Formats: sequence, C-alpha cells, structure tokens
Amino acid sequence: MFLKFSMEKKTEDSDFEVSKERMILKSKADPSIAPIVEKAKEKGWSSISVRGNIELCRATWFEAKMAGLQVKGYKPTWEDENLLKIYSIGSQK
Repeated sequence: MFLKFSMEKKTEDSDFEVSKERMILKSKADPSIAPIVEKAKEKGWSSISVRGNIELCRATWFEAKMAGLQVKGYKPTWEDENLLKIYSIGSQK
C-alpha cells in the first residue's frame, strides 16, 4: 500500500489518483489528507507508505494514525507523538 506525493498537475476532478495498490496526490496546494486516508481504509489497507514532501508526509502520518493505520516512510518527532496522544485522548471522550 503506497501513497506518493507528486507535483503533477491535476488531470481530472479528483485531487488524487487511485489504482489497485497506490494513491498519488496530484497537487501540493493545501490538500485535504482525510479523504485519501479514508479511501485507503475503504480499500482495506491496514498500513500505508508515504514519501515526498515532508509536511504532507507528516499530515498523512497524523491522519492515518488517527484512523488506526500503520505508516511507513515518515519518522514522527517527539512533538508529533505527543500531539497524536492529545488528539487520541480527546477523540475518545
């Protein structure tokens, strides 16, 4: 399972291209990561791999972890881990 962040121009209405084993984000202009993570879950993926723009990888790591997915390709910082804990506790209330 794979997510790739690319600087390609959009060629259709969707901000990301979906195939059997990968999703490619087509624009780096303020993307919403949640629909991409949701699509990965719909496809039955339990983990994803990310690469590309560090900020997009970080945002994807956060969204995917909140959705219960494992993430490869991004090493979270101490601050990332703490933020995840704070939001995870808040979402359980």
